[in-house]
Amino acid sequence: MTRMRSASDEAAGFSLVEMLVALTISVLVTSAVFAMLAPADGAFQTQPERADVEQRLRAAVDAVTRDLVVAGSVPALAWAARAPSPAAAVFPHRIGRRTPDPAGSFDASRVSMWSADTTAPHGLLAAPLASSAGATTIAAGPGCVAGDPSCGFRAGQTVAAIGPHGAWDLFTITGVSGMTLTLQHNLRDGPAVFAPEQTMVTVVTTRNYFLKEDRTSSTPQLVRYDATGGADVPVVDHVAALRFDYFGEAEPPVIVPGVASTEVPRVSYGPVPPDRAVTVPGFPPGENCVFSRTASGDAAPRLAQLAASASLVPLTPALLTDGPWCPDAADPNRYDADLLRVRQVVMTLTVQSAVAALRGPAGPLFTRGGTARGTRLVPDRVVRLVLSPKPLGLGR
Repeated sequence: MTRMRSASDEAAGFSLVEMLVALTISVLVTSAVFAMLAPADGAFQTQPERADVEQRLRAAVDAVTRDLVVAGSVPALAWAARAPSPAAAVFPHRIGRRTPDPAGSFDASRVSMWSADTTAPHGLLAAPLASSAGATTIAAGPGCVAGDPSCGFRAGQTVAAIGPHGAWDLFTITGVSGMTLTLQHNLRDGPAVFAPEQTMVTVVTTRNYFLKEDRTSSTPQLVRYDATGGADVPVVDHVAALRFDYFGEAEPPVIVPGVASTEVPRVSYGPVPPDRAVTVPGFPPGENCVFSRTASGDAAPRLAQLAASASLVPLTPALLTDGPWCPDAADPNRYDADLLRVRQVVMTLTVQSAVAALRGPAGPLFTRGGTARGTRLVPDRVVRLVLSPKPLGLGR
């Protein structure tokens, strides 16, 4: 009987030692399974954020590129359709009615520009236009919309006045009565007066792009401002860094050869030199911000030769802030004449993860550090684009 009970007990279960061995093996196997699953869990966290970073990067690039590649374009019937505009169209600082940067300054993280659609309403001034709020009259011409008593101009449009000697100005139309426009001035008021029959007025698009910190969330944003009375508009969140570098003509402007004596002279870029008997404010007779006169009376470039070759060269902050100034040094909206050289703008843009727990300490991989200390990281995404506004290179 005793022997039978012992056999029955052995068949009924495991010993304590056997149970402990089995439990240990189960714990080891389970730990190994979770260890294998941990990287997959990290991928589920990081991959969606990597995709979001790429999407924000594309949105930021598309926004700036769309406006910058058409900078300086003018309507198809304008006098400058065969050559670059006589005024600069890209500026390394903020312009506009609200909180503009100092005239002639340089900020590598900001860019401003204007452009006009090929079909934009435009015409020549029929009356003088002061560099301040007021009213003016446009002469009807081929740039007007057919059958429209107001030439296609409408209240709310942004218009630029572009003079023949490097001057430009920016207004918002507040009222239209036939060919008379009531204007709100969008740049600093000044003493300049744009002459009739020499100044083009055209509907334009103006843009400023720069970084700004959102006050409520402390989120860095790419922001757009249209240079009028409107507010700054966020474009993309979590843009950690933004930089613009400028490249342009090494050679100074020259008069284009082969133009008949009966035609208006043309230059490779910038404003045409005035006749020797014509005085432009701020300069001796026959001169302007990019052309002087030799002792014999010939027009000579005021800008320097920057390199021996004709290739594009870097336009440094020092070069773009030392003059000569267009339209002249006294104008409150002056700009460095070397901005007329600009042919390429190189944009370097950095987008970061929106999740601080996926950003490591500040350094090569992270412009703005986060709280991550492990291996689950989403590094900053950096892109460098070379943008060549075609309208700025028409004289090449």
